[in-house]
Amino acid sequence: MTKFIEKEVSNVDTLKVNKRLIMTPGPVSVDPRVSQAMSNSILGQFDFEFVNIMNETMSLIRQSS
Repeated sequence: MTKFIEKEVSNVDTLKVNKRLIMTPGPVSVDPRVSQAMSNSILGQFDFEFVNIMNETMSLIRQSS
């Protein structure tokens, strides 16, 4: 049986990835705002902030119908 050991990563904040051009078919470049948004913490479905965002989104959807 394999035993997995978690390693503590202490240099996550210092991780820097150079900008690269990916030469594959299709749109692959990611807008820096998307990268920033995806690096944020995840909100749970019952988190107060998430509920506010969800209610605002549902209100906007109802207005557009």
